[in-house]
Amino acid sequence: MLVFFFFGEQLIVLPTYLGIALLDNLHILDKAATDALHRPIFYFLFGLISWLLFRYFNWPIVWLGATLLWVILQWYFPDQGHSPVPSPWVLAGVGVFVLTPFFIYRWVDQKWGAVGRRKAMLVAAALNLVLLGFFALQIFVLGNSQRSASQANQSMPQTNRSSPSDPGWQLTGDGWQPTRKSPPCPEPLVLEPPADLDSVSSILYPGQPRGPEFKAHGGFRYTPAAKSKEVRIPFDAQVVRGSRLVIQNEVQYAFEFIAPCGIQYHFGHLRTLTPKFQAIIDNLGANDERSPYASLTKLVEVQTG
Repeated sequence: MLVFFFFGEQLIVLPTYLGIALLDNLHILDKAATDALHRPIFYFLFGLISWLLFRYFNWPIVWLGATLLWVILQWYFPDQGHSPVPSPWVLAGVGVFVLTPFFIYRWVDQKWGAVGRRKAMLVAAALNLVLLGFFALQIFVLGNSQRSASQANQSMPQTNRSSPSDPGWQLTGDGWQPTRKSPPCPEPLVLEPPADLDSVSSILYPGQPRGPEFKAHGGFRYTPAAKSKEVRIPFDAQVVRGSRLVIQNEVQYAFEFIAPCGIQYHFGHLRTLTPKFQAIIDNLGANDERSPYASLTKLVEVQTG
């Protein structure tokens, strides 16, 4: 069962390293140590207890028991960046994880006995090693690593300082428009990392389906040990809108920024604010129509860092 889990864990992140980037997950070799150990420990506990259930109960009872176990472990050992609230598809998902290796094992055992079981284990182990070797080649030899890409971004020069003649911005029926002529963007255009990337375990890429919805925005997933992280301004800009929302019984904040040359970005799911941004939230007016955001009556300038 554990061999099957590890094979599935590697197979699901394969598109990321083939340039397809359908998912935001990274391979275990491409993660920080604390996050890399998270899922193996989770799977070991889940697989061990499920194996013990199989020794004493038939498969329908094990299926239900393993589903309850998955929910409990997910609550106590949640994936970073994911809600511990179970998905409505958890019963089907656990069924695939638990029952697929069980029925394969039983079929092989009935057809070939002990010899078949050993060969099946060797084949599964060989497939895992082939995948592991592919990812090791991609990450450590070819440099196809998100962590190395992040370090390269940090070493790039900072060229995004704004000029005194920066325009202001106002929201019109045609979108955001400058109140004065906007200057050209710097060349090369470089945005500083908005957070410490050393403890980032994976990146949520913008413009991809996540769950049942299409997400235009991106984000960072941190290791479980990273309880809170500082968010920094990546590019000189003006704060044009803000928002205060209650999400899963927690107050969260969001801001929209527009740079002098017209680059727009936003931060969301912020938990604690600095005094400057707390003052912006405290002075917000009513939310814009059909939007959770409220426009600032006076735009606030912010600098990189």
